Amino acid sequence: MRIAQVEDKQAQISFSADRMIWGVPPIQPPRFLFKGPEWITELVEPWPTEVLGRGKIFGDERWILGQNSEEEIVVLHFDR
Repeated sequence: MRIAQVEDKQAQISFSADRMIWGVPPIQPPRFLFKGPEWITELVEPWPTEVLGRGKIFGDERWILGQNSEEEIVVLHFDR
């Protein structure tokens, strides 16, 4: 199930968060994927859970902004 998605068409990069629902509550943490024109990578725990606490993400190729379950703002900044 898709939780959230951000796409920067100009930079040709997208971020998506999906959760596999196997039980109630879901046992698996969210899967957070970064996709570019010629690559794909996954963000590992604890960051997907920290960023997706509220189910919305914002950002571009340099940063992602989200909110954790304790209503704190979480910013991930990406350097080359």
